[in-house]
Amino acid sequence: MLGLLEIVDYRTLSIYSVTDNEITLMSELEQDRLCRLHTLELRGNRLTSVSELCLPSLKNLYLVSLPLSKTDRNR
Repeated sequence: MLGLLEIVDYRTLSIYSVTDNEITLMSELEQDRLCRLHTLELRGNRLTSVSELCLPSLKNLYLVSLPLSKTDRNR
């Protein structure tokens, strides 16, 4: 897990940048705590799939420099 800071109320967070954090699995993002997120920046991580991504409010997703599988690139 990325270890979200406890002093921040992540349920109200709208923009989250986790660029270059070597994230390999979507489960590392604690998605249940990011329910109002509308922008997520995942650039430069090690994700090969974003199929587990489930953020209903998400409008902007930045995936530059990720080793995504061909299936995820076509999503």
